Amino acid sequence: EVDEEGEKIPGINPRKLPLGTFSSNTARSGAEHGMLMSYFEVGPVYADSTLLQNRYAGIYIYKNNDALVSGGLFRENGYGLQTIWSDNNVVTDAVFSGLSARSKNVQA
Repeated sequence: EVDEEGEKIPGINPRKLPLGTFSSNTARSGAEHGMLMSYFEVGPVYADSTLLQNRYAGIYIYKNNDALVSGGLFRENGYGLQTIWSDNNVVTDAVFSGLSARSKNVQA
């Protein structure tokens, strides 16, 4: 933004704000993704979250760098974790499992 004299107004760029930690969250049976983060330059941290039976991704990270997924359970999602145009992401101590025999024929 600029003022009336054409000088740039200092402001906050939300893409550069640190998001902090998303901890101990549960996202279940989402129509698309359990959690979606996009266009942040400071990587978010996902700690010990449970993402179950989401149609597409448990966590979808789009155009983010340096995201950390620490711990957590990703079960019966279309994709446990999906990253698109994202670099330097780290996953540690997470459990990923696919569809079970009991739930594979359930319609979302």
